[in-house]
Amino acid sequence: MTQKQFLDLVISIVEVRGASWAKTPVEQYAATNERLYAFTERTRCLYTDTATISLVAHTGVYSLFSGFNVPLLSLDQFIVNGEVLQAAYLADLRAISETYASDEEVQPTHWALIPGTTAGQDSVRVFPVPSAGIATCKASGDMGHPQLKTDGTDAATEISIPRDYQHTAAIFCAVGFLYPSAGAGTDVQLMANIDASAARAMDELQYRASRMLNETPTRGTVRGSNRSRTVSLT
Repeated sequence: MTQKQFLDLVISIVEVRGASWAKTPVEQYAATNERLYAFTERTRCLYTDTATISLVAHTGVYSLFSGFNVPLLSLDQFIVNGEVLQAAYLADLRAISETYASDEEVQPTHWALIPGTTAGQDSVRVFPVPSAGIATCKASGDMGHPQLKTDGTDAATEISIPRDYQHTAAIFCAVGFLYPSAGAGTDVQLMANIDASAARAMDELQYRASRMLNETPTRGTVRGSNRSRTVSLT
């Protein structure tokens, strides 16, 4: 299903119910983009091991949402110049150097997550701060849905949502048009008003995602393991 076909499906679900909804293409794309990102955030249904980022000279903090070539919800591995950076906490970096936020070196060696630092989105700090630009670093982690385009190119672009979840995602997006009031009920409850099977699927996806996240008890630990990463302070 292309991105355009997905948007058409969402609008058809909304239109048949005769409720008020965003009528201009810009409003439709904006509302659908918001809901698609929320869907991937709640279900963790997208994962990438090919995210890229270009590190900027004298810049140590990068948004997971906008700093990489795709929006990231989590970061599992960060590779710079072929070297895997070591995951750490900010406290670990401070233990290495009191001036960790400004220490410069061409090649970073560690990374640490910073919750909610960039417009409510998580960011990542690399240490030491690169003193020169480093192009095309690689990363892996959960991915938020890329933005649908409004210039017509989405008519040939496949949507990123896995095929098995596309109908559920369309119902989830339609809820955003049909029930703009937050007090109308939970998303799963509202989805059940449209399609009970989609609501059950959404509930199952969210439960699976919560189990996945529970395998990572604290920020900075390895996915699927209850062991914290070992951080070298040398």
